[in-house]
Amino acid sequence: MPHCRDGCPHGICISPETCICNPGWKMTQTNTTLDKTCEPECSPPCVNGSCTAPGRCECYFGHEKTEKKNVCRPRCSNGCKNGVCAGPDTCVCGAGWEASNGTCQPVCSQPCVHGACVGPDTCACLAGYEAGDNNTCEPRCAAGCSHGVCVSPDNCVCDAGWRRSNNNVTCERDLNGQTKLESNGVTITVIVLSSIGLIVMIAACSGTIIILVRRSRQRKHYKDVAVSIPVQEITPKAHNIFEDSDNVT
Repeated sequence: MPHCRDGCPHGICISPETCICNPGWKMTQTNTTLDKTCEPECSPPCVNGSCTAPGRCECYFGHEKTEKKNVCRPRCSNGCKNGVCAGPDTCVCGAGWEASNGTCQPVCSQPCVHGACVGPDTCACLAGYEAGDNNTCEPRCAAGCSHGVCVSPDNCVCDAGWRRSNNNVTCERDLNGQTKLESNGVTITVIVLSSIGLIVMIAACSGTIIILVRRSRQRKHYKDVAVSIPVQEITPKAHNIFEDSDNVT
C-alpha cells in the first residue's frame, strides 16, 4: 500500500505522499513548508468565523450568526441602538449621537435646560415648560403673563408699573407707581400713591419746575396745590413743598 507520512486524514493516500481529500474537504498547505493537509470546505467562505466541518461555520468570539449563510457579525451586548456594532462590544454611533457607557446617547447642541435631550437637537420639556427658540424650554404661565415676564411655571414677574393681581398669576396696573406723559412737548411725571390718596405731578417748562400735589378727600373731592420753582432753586425748596402738601385737605 502507498505510504503518506502524515496519514492523509480526511482523505485517501493513493500513492507515496499523495493524498486525495474526501468530499467536502480540500487540500491546503498548512505552513510555510510544502506539507499539505485536507481542510473542511465551506461555501461561501466563512466571514468572521472558521470552517470547522464541511459546510459548517463557527463564529469567532464576540460574533454571532446572521441570516446570511456563513456570515458572522460582531455582537454588542447593549444592542448598539442608534449606531453600528463595528466589533465585539464596540459601537460606532450615528450622526447626532455619542457613545456613553456602551450605548449611543443623543446630542443637543444647546444645553437642554428644564428638559431632556431625547434625540439629536430634540429637547423634551419638563412639565410646566414649553419649547422655545433654539431648542430651549421656556416656562409656561397659563394666564399668559401679559405686562410681565414668565420666569417659572405660572410665576409671572410684572413689568414696572404693574403688580401681581389677587389671583397671583396675572399682572394688573399698580396705582402706587410712576407714569410719564407727554403733552405739547413737555414731559410730565405722574406719581400715584393710592394708599394715601396722593397724586404728585412734576413737569419742567422754560427753566421752571412745576409741581402739582393733589390729595383726595374721602376719595371723591380733590384740592390742588401748585408750586412753580426755578430749576436752580429746586433742591433747597423741594423738601418744603412736600412738607406743605401734608397740610392739604
